[in-house]
Amino acid sequence: MVSKTTISVVFSLVLMGLICLPSGLQAQIIHYIDEQGRRVFVDDISKVPPAYRSQFQTRSSEVTPERREEMELEWQQRQSAQQRQQYVRQLDQAIEALHTPVKMWGNSVMVPVKVTLRGRTVNTMMIFDTGASSTVFHREKLARLPIDPRPSGHAQVASGDVVETFSTRFDRIEIGPYQLNSPRALIIDFKGGAPYDGLLGMDFLRQVEYRIDFNTSQIIWNPTRVAELQQQRAEFVAAMAALEQ
Repeated sequence: MVSKTTISVVFSLVLMGLICLPSGLQAQIIHYIDEQGRRVFVDDISKVPPAYRSQFQTRSSEVTPERREEMELEWQQRQSAQQRQQYVRQLDQAIEALHTPVKMWGNSVMVPVKVTLRGRTVNTMMIFDTGASSTVFHREKLARLPIDPRPSGHAQVASGDVVETFSTRFDRIEIGPYQLNSPRALIIDFKGGAPYDGLLGMDFLRQVEYRIDFNTSQIIWNPTRVAELQQQRAEFVAAMAALEQ
């Protein structure tokens, strides 16, 4: 069922089309036929693509009030259609921004994380680890960054070994749609080969809502918001279909 709010949005867009109607239609109208066979109206010859200028027609004082009204209606319909398409694209972009592709490594999920310090950036793959209290990077992966790590204690890694930890502050860490400014994280000297560059811990994960879609290998950030946007898109598309009938 289409909501009243969505219908209101639809008619607001139509009204915007009316407001945006160029005054040039009242003085001079130029139209040409494009390669799809569509009649395109513009208000200045400079807006006619060179390939079509040989076949354009200019009308001014001879345009009848009836024809002018018809052309204005065509303009309004085209403008409102473009605005509807743009609104749907904006919804699609907002939904896409809340999805992040991930890689699977056994039963582990690896998510891309971007780290920036003093104008230098490193792209890492971090394991989602709800058992880690802090985010931990492997020092080797951050070799390009001018880090200044300070000793912070010791931690036990998955192998059972106890390693020394270091703490440093970055300018920025980006994870999906989230950007952490001036965050602090831990660094360890990791021994052994692994396809990941550290652990994304609960210092970040407890602050966000997310769902892992194992079928599509994606993390859906703020799934409640994603569901709202998808519902909004469905209602808007349904409202457009209803108005066009």
